[in-house]
Amino acid sequence: MLATLDELKSVERLDAAPLRFPVLDRYKESGKVYIMGKIESGTLKTGDTIQVYPGQTQLQVSQLQNDMGIITIAKPGENAKIVIKAGQGEEDSVYKGAVICHPNSNPPITTDFVAQIQVVQLLEHKHLFTAGYECILHIHTAVEEVTVTRLLEEIDKKTQTSKKLPKFVQAGAVVVAHLTIPKAICMEKYEESPQLGRFTLRDEGKTIAFGKIIATRAPQKKLKN
Repeated sequence: MLATLDELKSVERLDAAPLRFPVLDRYKESGKVYIMGKIESGTLKTGDTIQVYPGQTQLQVSQLQNDMGIITIAKPGENAKIVIKAGQGEEDSVYKGAVICHPNSNPPITTDFVAQIQVVQLLEHKHLFTAGYECILHIHTAVEEVTVTRLLEEIDKKTQTSKKLPKFVQAGAVVVAHLTIPKAICMEKYEESPQLGRFTLRDEGKTIAFGKIIATRAPQKKLKN
């Protein structure tokens, strides 16, 4: 067992990647605003200028904290609490599901995307996954209503062959689909940022599918050809 562990390659660190800090929660106390979340990639330091996306609000990090106390730097995989001074115009722009980055290094912000989806189960009264299907998207810390706009391709897991433009699929299927959400959020291709590129779909409190994003900013008009 020790020999096997010694042979394992170390996990690639994302310290040098752009900062991605999905906001989990925010609260105000004693003239300060506390922003909670986890560093998914990049590093964050005390004194950094940060920007909240979607939006244009820039803030100054006055302090960083973790469960142990005050820290000067937070790295990928670490839960952290960003402390900023109140009154910087942050009240409306910092919310659960927003993503904090360094200025000019934000991920795509979109309402349309294409994803590969593994359908694991469906509800008894909604046993077909098809265009028009509505459910709830959970991606990083964001939770939004989502609509399946069009099924593009069904993939046979055994033969790796595909069927173009299926009318519907059922539980157990792997399908590529175009989806839309009413409110623009931050997301990335899975291959570029797994943390911001994977999601689950839930319906009436049940997880019905898992997915990974393969294209962001995918306008519906391009799919009508």
